[in-house]
Amino acid sequence: QALDEAESKIAGLRSENEAAKEEADIFEKALGEAQIQAQSILSEAQAEHERNIEDLHAIEVGELEAKLTYEHAKSVGALEAAHKQELATAQAEHKKQVASMAEEHSASVAEHQASSREEHTALTREHTTSLGKAEARHAEALTAEQHLAEKHAQLEA
Repeated sequence: QALDEAESKIAGLRSENEAAKEEADIFEKALGEAQIQAQSILSEAQAEHERNIEDLHAIEVGELEAKLTYEHAKSVGALEAAHKQELATAQAEHKKQVASMAEEHSASVAEHQASSREEHTALTREHTTSLGKAEARHAEALTAEQHLAEKHAQLEA
């Protein structure tokens, strides 16, 4: 009877072992399918990740190009503004120089005219003085000539 019980127990254990093996096969098959699905999902995720990286790279390149274009435009604008300012400054300086030269020229012309007038006045004075002296000498000479003529007439008489 103990042997029957032991054989019955062994048969039950074998049956449980077979059931456990079948269950393990089912789990192993499910695990294999799950691994295949996981691998497929991983592959899809990796492909999506690569696309996202490419998109991100394209966005970064686009942003960088936009930033460089903006910086370039800003630099060009700053250079143009600086050039305009330098040009305006140079033009203003040129106008000042022209005005200063015109002022100096006008002053020089006025000085020359005043000097010429003074020289003309001085020459006119000298001429008038010389003329007056010459007329006075002429008058003296006439007077002396008349005096001599009178003396001559007295001597003849």
